[in-house]
Amino acid sequence: TLSLSGLDLDGIRSFLARQDIAQKLLDALTNLKDRLDELQRRVSGVEDLEKRVADLEKQVKAHTKVHEPAAKKPAARKAPAKKPAK
Repeated sequence: TLSLSGLDLDGIRSFLARQDIAQKLLDALTNLKDRLDELQRRVSGVEDLEKRVADLEKQVKAHTKVHEPAAKKPAARKAPAKKPAK
């Protein structure tokens, strides 16, 4: 890193006019572009995965509704058995 805080406008211009500095700046910007492209590609991949997960969740929900067992009614209570007379 390089601090340009001590340079006035002419100093910055002359610094940036140097061939080696211009090349370093160009390399850094090219690297930044490549990294941004890679990040966009990865984010796009994540968005595709999110869509697939959402679709699968809908399918599971629909499948669960179709195959849910019917709610069982509580069994009727039987009258208590009578005790034999003695």
